Amino acid sequence: MGTAVANHLTGVVTVTFSKLVENATSDIKGSFSVWVNWDEQKVEENTRVVVDWKDGGTTEVNIGPATGPDKDEVLYKWGWVDENDSTLIHWQVRINYAKENIQKAIYTDIIGGNQNLVSGSISVANVTYSSDGENYNVDSYYPQASILENGVNGFTVNLGDISNTIIIDYSTRATDGGVSQQYENRGELTGENIEKQVVEVHTPNNGGNGNASMKLSISGEKTWIDDNNARGLRPSFISIELYRNGEKVDSRDVTAKENWKYSFTNLDKYDESGKLYDYDVKEVSVSNYTNQQEGYNFINTIIPVKEEAPEKPDQSITTPSSSSQVMSTSSSSMESETSEELPKTGDSPRDFFKVLGILLLISGVLGMIYIRRKSKI
Repeated sequence: MGTAVANHLTGVVTVTFSKLVENATSDIKGSFSVWVNWDEQKVEENTRVVVDWKDGGTTEVNIGPATGPDKDEVLYKWGWVDENDSTLIHWQVRINYAKENIQKAIYTDIIGGNQNLVSGSISVANVTYSSDGENYNVDSYYPQASILENGVNGFTVNLGDISNTIIIDYSTRATDGGVSQQYENRGELTGENIEKQVVEVHTPNNGGNGNASMKLSISGEKTWIDDNNARGLRPSFISIELYRNGEKVDSRDVTAKENWKYSFTNLDKYDESGKLYDYDVKEVSVSNYTNQQEGYNFINTIIPVKEEAPEKPDQSITTPSSSSQVMSTSSSSMESETSEELPKTGDSPRDFFKVLGILLLISGVLGMIYIRRKSKI
């Protein structure tokens, strides 16, 4: 019969009727419904707000206090049509708001007709809800390895053992140009120690949606392991950088005044094509400390001082140089040197006569030379 578009910024809902209504020759009756989230900064609780339908009169709406999810809730899911693209549908799944201990949890999503899964749009996050159950902070994301896309018809997430609350976000694309009155979806949660949980949902009828909950927050804190700053090396502040799809988009300086806690708020969940942004945080390195990151939290441990070992006295033995070394003497050189020495006391008679014979031989040779020279003169 028509389409509706809601603008959460202006608070205006525009309904456009089809040609069937425009060309009708008789009165046509119909109805439509609008889901409304109220801005707590502009509208107080326990007040009445008048909604003006122009030619359709007015309606008074009582703004009651937020009640939050059921404290025993284990599986819940909802969806809405993108306010700027009627063919793009966003879905969100909340798992284990009750914070039960679920062993080997597995979530399976089955996408309904006239829509396909937007590949790469799935994100799975551990979250912490505020006390009123209305808002939450993302603590960490599951790795992509835990997500298995089943073509365009759904996906499976291996959650493992869980005891905290988990939020799954993803998008689908309408294959009929966004003309369906509603789009359906189904989710199943299983675990070794729980009965299978099943939830079936659909988008609000008549398409148009101005839901403004497409934002998220990221927060974390710093832990110092340095004996309460005993060495006085802890800096006065640290810097945390926010990255979106690998690109730095923001930063925060964090000090002891904030108890070393930080947060980035009002962050867009989706890009223009409906894919979830991938957010990450990094800490600028701190001198004298090692850094460890756990989700969005950081642990800095002071680097211990290395104690220098005392110098030991030089116990090395100096080796004489080659010029001062006593050289071993071969037996032949020993004999030649001995031949020029007179026999020592205690030498054997054989040695004495050997030396005497050599001397006589030399004397004889010298005598013959002398006589031969004399005869020539």
